[in-house]
Amino acid sequence: MADRILSLTANPWKVTLVADKGATLLELSDQIQRFKDSLGPEDRALFYFAGHGAPDNKADHRGYLLPSDAHPDHPASRISFGELDGLRTLKGPKHSLVMLDCCFGGAANNRGFGGASRAPQHVTHEQAKAWTREPAWALITSGLPGKMVHDQWFGGGLNPNHSP
Repeated sequence: MADRILSLTANPWKVTLVADKGATLLELSDQIQRFKDSLGPEDRALFYFAGHGAPDNKADHRGYLLPSDAHPDHPASRISFGELDGLRTLKGPKHSLVMLDCCFGGAANNRGFGGASRAPQHVTHEQAKAWTREPAWALITSGLPGKMVHDQWFGGGLNPNHSP
């Protein structure tokens, strides 16, 4: 997704891509904090994470983003969904969209992003204008709390090498 945004010639977005082996705990934590610190009250923010996620069964089904150097036996090597809280608070940007394409991403809803809802079938021009005037945030996840999601679909079957 970041590659697509970066490829646009009239790109109004400030994009930071952290990928693959460079997506370490230190680098991701630093970039998330820089991102939150850079946002003003009239900004629109998009945070997109595609990678692995993990549950925290001891903390009311909250979850974690797993950096490339995460270790399964060391919870401190994970990034709590709570680190994304600055994207939805009164001090955050005017509009925020957080997209989590990882296992257990639905647990971010337990962090105060609100209850799940369906998009309306039809939105009038007046409704759309009203929504852009007021602060708003949305969370889109590829899975539900406590659920793994599948990496790919292979010719009618799920990826047999899926790793949570």
